Amino acid sequence: MASAGNAARRESAEVAEGILARAARRLLKRAEQAGRKRGSAATRSAARSGTKGRIKDAGLPTRGRIRYVPPKGYNPSMPLPRGPGGGYVDRFGNEWVKGPSRTSGHEFEWDVQLRGKGRTQLGKWTRDGSHANVSLDGHITHK
Repeated sequence: MASAGNAARRESAEVAEGILARAARRLLKRAEQAGRKRGSAATRSAARSGTKGRIKDAGLPTRGRIRYVPPKGYNPSMPLPRGPGGGYVDRFGNEWVKGPSRTSGHEFEWDVQLRGKGRTQLGKWTRDGSHANVSLDGHITHK
């Protein structure tokens, strides 16, 4: 009799162990899926792909009234085009150069050197029509 009772206990312990193992596997699978959706720390710190990812990695504004727009025909597999001053050239020929910030809480702002179409579009918001100071969230900081 004792051996039959021991066998039943062993069997129920094995069943319980199997149930716990399945539950643990489900939890691990859900955690992996959630990690893939949000991206792991290594994935988030790596360079992003796509045009918007390249723009964000450079710290250029993607929102707001004044934002960086890459030149027509830009291919995201290539780096963003650079101008003679070391800044990023946009669709309108303007050059976006990092400069010191006057906006509290921002490390820097963009000094947008206006050329051609940019001068006609943004010149009215500048003091001399040659450059605009744009914050990281796409707003003109000062004239």
